[in-house]
Order: sequence, then C-alpha cells, then structure tokens
Amino acid sequence: MPTVAVEANAAGAVDILELIVSQGMAKSRNEARRLIQQGGVKHNDAVLKQPTLPQPQAPGVLKVGSSPARFLRLVLPGGAGPH
Repeated sequence: MPTVAVEANAAGAVDILELIVSQGMAKSRNEARRLIQQGGVKHNDAVLKQPTLPQPQAPGVLKVGSSPARFLRLVLPGGAGPH
C-alpha cells in the first residue's frame, strides 16, 4: 500500500479531491467528487461525505473503491506516521 504524506490547508483540513487526483485514483476533481458523493471513498473505514478531511488527528488509510490497489496510507504532518 503506497504511503502519502498529506498537508493540511490553512483551515487545518486535507483536500481529499486533490489527493485522489494527484495519486491517479481519479482523472479529475469532478470524478473524485462523484466518488465521494456515491460513498466510494472511506477514511479508516468511515465513508466520507465531504471533499475535505477536517483536521485529521491520526494517520489512516484512504480507500477509493473496493480494490486494494486503490488504497493509500496517509501520513500527517508533525511526525504522526503509521503505527
């Protein structure tokens, strides 16, 4: 599973749309948005409803669809890494 270091924006949230597109899991932000709206994106097995991950406090796994080839391990800024 690939590991990706994520950066929070000024509000402390992570832009999931940009993350999905930058990792090649969707071709566009609109496609990534549709995946989220259809319940196809999960963070630590919780379905994401919004295109941002508000102030993540712990590392986790982002799942796009059901294929393990489309899973990412997220590493947060500040040294919080996978356990």
